[in-house]
Amino acid sequence: MSITPTFYILTSGIMFTMAAFCYLVPLPVNKMVKYQSVRHWLLLTIVLAGVVQYANYVQYQTQSLDVALICSRVLHHCANLLQLTMILVVTRITGRLGSSKSIWLLGGYVIFMALVDIFSTLPMRYASLPELKDITLAWGETISALDAPTSILGKLRDSMFLVIHAWMTAAMLLFVLTSKNKQLSRFFVFYALLVTILLANDYLTLTGRIDSIILSLSGIFCLILFFTFQFILEYVDLEAELRRQAYTDKITLVSNRAGIFNVLENLFQLGHNRQAMSLIVTDIDHFQVCNQAYGFLVGNQILKELAKRFADYAHLHQLYVARFDSDRFLLLASELLSSNKLLQIAHDLEQLLQKTIYIDKREIQLSCTIGMTQTRNADIHGPEDVFILAEKVILHAKKVAKSEITLLTDLELDDSNKQLEMKQQLELAIRQEQLDIVLQPQFHSDGQLYGAEVLVRWQHPTLGLVSPLEFIPLAERFGLISKLGHAVLNKTARYLAGVGTLLNASPFRISLNVSAWELNRASYVEELMHILSQHNLPPSLFTLEITETALVQDFEDSKRKLVELKQRGFRIALDDFGTGYSSLSYLRQLPLDILKIDKAFVDDVSSSSQQPMIEGIVKIADSVNLLTVAEGVENLDQLTTLGRIGIDVFQGYYLAKPMPFSDFVNAHIIPYAQSKMTSSSAGKSGQ
Repeated sequence: MSITPTFYILTSGIMFTMAAFCYLVPLPVNKMVKYQSVRHWLLLTIVLAGVVQYANYVQYQTQSLDVALICSRVLHHCANLLQLTMILVVTRITGRLGSSKSIWLLGGYVIFMALVDIFSTLPMRYASLPELKDITLAWGETISALDAPTSILGKLRDSMFLVIHAWMTAAMLLFVLTSKNKQLSRFFVFYALLVTILLANDYLTLTGRIDSIILSLSGIFCLILFFTFQFILEYVDLEAELRRQAYTDKITLVSNRAGIFNVLENLFQLGHNRQAMSLIVTDIDHFQVCNQAYGFLVGNQILKELAKRFADYAHLHQLYVARFDSDRFLLLASELLSSNKLLQIAHDLEQLLQKTIYIDKREIQLSCTIGMTQTRNADIHGPEDVFILAEKVILHAKKVAKSEITLLTDLELDDSNKQLEMKQQLELAIRQEQLDIVLQPQFHSDGQLYGAEVLVRWQHPTLGLVSPLEFIPLAERFGLISKLGHAVLNKTARYLAGVGTLLNASPFRISLNVSAWELNRASYVEELMHILSQHNLPPSLFTLEITETALVQDFEDSKRKLVELKQRGFRIALDDFGTGYSSLSYLRQLPLDILKIDKAFVDDVSSSSQQPMIEGIVKIADSVNLLTVAEGVENLDQLTTLGRIGIDVFQGYYLAKPMPFSDFVNAHIIPYAQSKMTSSSAGKSGQ
């Protein structure tokens, strides 16, 4: 196959491939057009160009006049349709020079030319029946081509190409000069260049200065070159667009978490000092209320306006800004800023946020909490650690002073890190059963053992004995209190199961503390009963100590669970009685058995102001048949005074310190069982 036919068949295939590519792949230019139909017109344009190339290939190869005439008619119809589709594509995309009247006139012209060709005995381009001749091209190649004088209609058609090309060029230039869409303007600059080349070819052909075959070859070459180059640019833009979408928040148009993560990764890869950054985190106060009051669309507009203000400020001060959470923004400086500089930036951001926002005739005023810190002494290994530090910063700020500006100092950061490390150690201790229990005995006023309260102890492998005052608040803060309570219950049940026979013969009660987190769990009662049944322990052995905190979160649900627990055989104690605001109402509504008087009353029991209060509590308890327990008895004077007032049960270091379970069994359970056995034996002997 010679050069020219090869060129035509290859370009035909390329055009068809481009058509499929354009249809199947969502290139950015497809999203930029105003009308979805433009994409289909563009597709049709490429397909027609492919048909033209294939018709040229067949015409220049054939030795049959009839086949050559058919190809000529096909070329005529495709060329006319190409004029219409190209105008539709350009005018619809640009929105310039595309009046409905002009488009209809062009459509009428295309139909007219098609009908003339269909009903004509000769191809419309020729004035007489053409002959099929061999033509030698400038480079020595011979092809078959039709040869005949051009008809008036043929010259009209060729002249219309000039008009169409000029029309398209004008529309595109007007768009480039007036539009702010840089991506689409660039597309039309190259497209206008292509059309200008084709326009020059048409002019040279009409004036007889260049052969039509050269027009076809050079024009199609330019067309393919244009589309190839354009597709490359489109994919570069597509990659950039995908990256922008991945790293940009859709609402605020500033960086999202992934975007700032990428910034940090790049900084660290370039060798940036991880301990040489500064963070500022802003949290919009009560933003959820704005969403509920105005709706999410207005809420998004608020975020967008704030992001614009922050982004402009960040650009001026060489900061990175990102939407860190739903209503939080992170500003990052890639250097250590002084405390004064950080404070100045924070004040500036606060003023920007507090500035009135106008949306749909609404005047919206906001406030914020701002936290800031430096990474100087932070344990930063990667972007994730920066995120963790940012969370610490804002949580610390909201804890210290909401709606204020707070600096997380090195000392506070160190304490925060220690707490996080201690939390991880506590989780490990729960999993590995490092936690143990001790029992503090409780006594009647006559000195007889009433029972014992279960207390948890943590013997850390390296830190030694960790105080419950340290790790129990930590468990509550990090949501580990339910796991901690479950571990204590399991160990208590396992220990008690070993002396179950001795306990069943005793009247002793084992008191368990129940946290608010545990009581509010929907499955708490079932889990408690399951553990006791596993170890064959009766509910009647236990007293459950509930604080007022556990009741106030969902009183009705707590009441329902306590009633169920009471029906199953548990005794219910209200712990720390007297410290709440509504404890008296609980005595009437809840199925209580015991009141535990708070240690704060016991400490000052000898004072003239405290005794009447405790006496009042005892009278109230007696009136509703509740047992009273005083905890924290530290000396004889307290014990004597409380006994005189009428307290039923006593607990404290003066009477007995918390002791390991085995010591409790040896000191109290076994002696009681032995005394019972001795009494039983003596009774039988007397009989």
